[in-house]
Amino acid sequence: MALSCYLLQNILGVIASRTVLTRPEVAVLDPLLLTGAAFLGVSAVLIAFACLWLRFFPRGPFELLWTWSYRKLARE
Repeated sequence: MALSCYLLQNILGVIASRTVLTRPEVAVLDPLLLTGAAFLGVSAVLIAFACLWLRFFPRGPFELLWTWSYRKLARE
């Protein structure tokens, strides 16, 4: 699940930095507080996603894809 959370963290960070964090209302806030709030928000989303995902699957989505592709290549 670590790989999936790492990739999702980067994806969410890019989306947030290009959409929400560029709004004029947000630009007047203190950059340090804004960075901390963004970090906490992304972390909360990742923790919730990981908890829900791991209730139903033994590995994260990218770990499953990685395992599947590795097994496919190892057979050839």
